Amino acid sequence: MKKNKPIFSPTKYIYYTNDEKADLARWYSVENKTLKETVQLVNQKYHRGYAIRSLLGLESYFRREKVIKQPHSIYSKGLITEQKKKIWYCKHTLGMSTSGIAKKLNIPIGTIKSILSYFKNKTVLNELNNIDKEMSTDAEVLEQKTKDQLLNQIHTLELQFDKVRSVNGLIVEAVEQNMAKLNKIPKVPIMIIKPGMHKSETAMLEFSDLHIGEHLIKSDSANMEEYNYKVFLERLGRLASGVMECVDIQRSKIPINILDINMMGDLVTGEDIYLGQGRSLDLPLVNQVFDGGEAIAERFIIPLLKFFPKIRIRAVWGNHGRGWGKPGTVHQRTNFDYILYRTLRTRFANSSQVEFYIAECPVMLYTLPESPDWTHLISHGDEIGAWMGVPFYGMQRAHGKYCQLFGTNINFWHCGHTHNGAKIDIPYGQQLKNGSFCGGSELSIFKMQTKSQPKQLLFGINNARGITWQYDIQLASRVKLKQDLQGIYTPVYKNEQDVPLFKTNK
Repeated sequence: MKKNKPIFSPTKYIYYTNDEKADLARWYSVENKTLKETVQLVNQKYHRGYAIRSLLGLESYFRREKVIKQPHSIYSKGLITEQKKKIWYCKHTLGMSTSGIAKKLNIPIGTIKSILSYFKNKTVLNELNNIDKEMSTDAEVLEQKTKDQLLNQIHTLELQFDKVRSVNGLIVEAVEQNMAKLNKIPKVPIMIIKPGMHKSETAMLEFSDLHIGEHLIKSDSANMEEYNYKVFLERLGRLASGVMECVDIQRSKIPINILDINMMGDLVTGEDIYLGQGRSLDLPLVNQVFDGGEAIAERFIIPLLKFFPKIRIRAVWGNHGRGWGKPGTVHQRTNFDYILYRTLRTRFANSSQVEFYIAECPVMLYTLPESPDWTHLISHGDEIGAWMGVPFYGMQRAHGKYCQLFGTNINFWHCGHTHNGAKIDIPYGQQLKNGSFCGGSELSIFKMQTKSQPKQLLFGINNARGITWQYDIQLASRVKLKQDLQGIYTPVYKNEQDVPLFKTNK
């Protein structure tokens, strides 16, 4: 049902009610509303929004009733607050922007704009002329007050500092007086440590990632690395010399008669491990096993037998020695590292000085008879993700899983594979990652922009203290870059000739 529209009656709105008159006077005169704002307010409140009162009508009414504009009460000098004075002073005397005033006084920017718009009313400008003078006077008073406060604070801090200094002086004086009463430390004679005064220790060598048969020429590695069978033989001799020299240093005070060698795989480099490996080979796989195994026996183990009464070798295989195809294609012991170990064991079968322990699976857990309190685990390390880097978090997770698998704490985990040496402390031992013989490769240099220094790790083990000393035996000379006549940087090796890093003791 349609609603009836209001009936317009001209005579109905001729006269103003008393309430309407009061509101008109208040809005226009007291609250300083404009004529247009007053028309809108009165029509909204008394006439349901219809345009009953007009500008001309109200103007005529105000003249007839003698309603005039009065200065708004907010502008009277008594009602201008200190906050409004500061806003006026900052705007018109200091010339600050509205946003700057808002930031300085911590007042919303809308409030500041509203107050400044009210200050534009011409009826109050005379009252505002004296604000600048008042504010400048207040600023001087405030500045002086601030200076006085700072001086008082400085004086208080000086008193506190003097008090602390006097307390410190008393403490130092009391300590010195009491220390003077103590007996002076006598001259301590120098203790001469003679050979054999300490308990015997066992030397342990990490031996992995030889990559016998790998072929890398300098031109394929930006002249940064070279590796072949001849270089392998040279580095094998350096390793034997280094082991003897480092152990000889420790033997001056500690009896060391046993060398334990952890052979941790990748002694051979394989033939079908990755696509295109054939162009990077120096020896076929059969020669890697038999020629390389004979070189290890003749150039490494036999010379060390002159230096150690007993050598114990524990061995696990690596990923480069697997037979053929993808991992899992053939039996896990179809591995040419395993064949090389069996060959070496047969080679020294008649020697009472050499003991071989070859794992029938990829890991071996053991303790040394001389150090039964420490547990060792050796593996190649390819079970951990990442290559040419130290997979720290992967090692932490794998170490914990191995402890759960074997149901015991593993104090020392020995592995290789990544070609980067590292020693990571754990609460009850260490994780030891061995270096390599070959150092960098095409993959590491051009894909990863890195190479590792060829080295193997040697250390000593004591049942009371665990690992007591460590040596990184460097297998290659240091390389430096030097400009040639054309200004091209070319590596220069410290020793171009076959000069071992360590001299063999005779």
